[in-house]
Amino acid sequence: MYRFKQLTVAMRFMILGLCVTLVLVSCGEKEYFVESGKVGDITWKLTQNGTLIISGKGEMPDSERPWLDFQSSINAVIIESGVTTIGTSAFSGFSSLTEATIPNSITAIGRGAFSGCSSLAVVNFNAIDCAAMGGMSSMAGSSYVYSVFGGCNNLTTVNIGNEVKTIPAYAFYGLESLTSITIPNSVEFIEERAFYNCSGLTSITIPSSVKYIGNDAFLGCRNLTSIDVDANNNAFGSDNGILFHKYKSEKTILILCPMAKTGVYNIPNSVVGIFDYAFLDCRGLTSLTIGNSVEVIGIGAFLGCSGLTSITIGNSVEHIGESAFAGCSSLTSITIPNSVISMGWNIFRACVSLSEIINQRAIPQAIDEYVFYDNGINKTAGTCRFGRCLQSRRSVERFWKYSSNRIINY
Repeated sequence: MYRFKQLTVAMRFMILGLCVTLVLVSCGEKEYFVESGKVGDITWKLTQNGTLIISGKGEMPDSERPWLDFQSSINAVIIESGVTTIGTSAFSGFSSLTEATIPNSITAIGRGAFSGCSSLAVVNFNAIDCAAMGGMSSMAGSSYVYSVFGGCNNLTTVNIGNEVKTIPAYAFYGLESLTSITIPNSVEFIEERAFYNCSGLTSITIPSSVKYIGNDAFLGCRNLTSIDVDANNNAFGSDNGILFHKYKSEKTILILCPMAKTGVYNIPNSVVGIFDYAFLDCRGLTSLTIGNSVEVIGIGAFLGCSGLTSITIGNSVEHIGESAFAGCSSLTSITIPNSVISMGWNIFRACVSLSEIINQRAIPQAIDEYVFYDNGINKTAGTCRFGRCLQSRRSVERFWKYSSNRIINY
């Protein structure tokens, strides 16, 4: 009987201890948020483990950052659904921040919201239709780009949510540390310069849902070897890792060749136009054939293709944009077909090895002297060959005979 009472007393103490523990845990939960506050309709709380949680309805004020005093303790930011904007420089310079979560309700992110977050490694991007996120501005007559993630040099992972419809302009501009990206099948719009200069990317896959890709969306990604498009995409297609716009299932406009593309490439015969800067700095390309269906070669289309030694221009090309072949320093000879009506300025600028231009048009195109600026035709006794000219205007002849060059009928 005595032992039974002892056991009962012991059990009571155990139960009492358990209750005390539960009370302490409960107290711990109450103390879980070490700091908190409110700005307008936005509430913020900082947990003991360094997570800043921002909740509420509506816009985050631009001018107030009450969590700034605790920035050295913040290693994660979670913005909950309901918040519609992220303020300018909201978390700028938070050097301890490693992960940020952006909710589906965000419609705009202010300038430099996460700029200078040198430890930021992961961004969970769930904004469905974010309309503003970085861009161009000007000061004292000079233009510059402002980026949401400028200076985030360790940002390697961006997880795009499965509800996202729009990847905003300049969204991930200049993120050289970004090594891979998965674009979910919910995305319909990839706005201009969204991944501009993301030099760590080596490949990109465009899902069937994408309807629009803005200018220069993937330009400057110098290690990019392929852009592949889902076969069920109605607006875009790919051939050998090169991105095209489609019309009635045909690849009609060549949009972009990945900068790390190498070797020989023949442009498909369905293509009618080559987009501006389509082959910018594709230094590994050695030979290129432009099919007979192409009518327009865009501005700077082959700018900086320093490894290109041979290029064949099809006989339907009518317009060659300015600087189209500028910087093709290995090119020694080029033939311009009879179909070409106009050529922009600087098209052969810095083609230092170019010593022969064969122009098949009987009456030469009107050009300006800068066509030959700083190239082999200008610096050597280069040759411009024309079709048999019955007559030629003095102004045309003067520029085509720029410097000591010769015009030879053949």
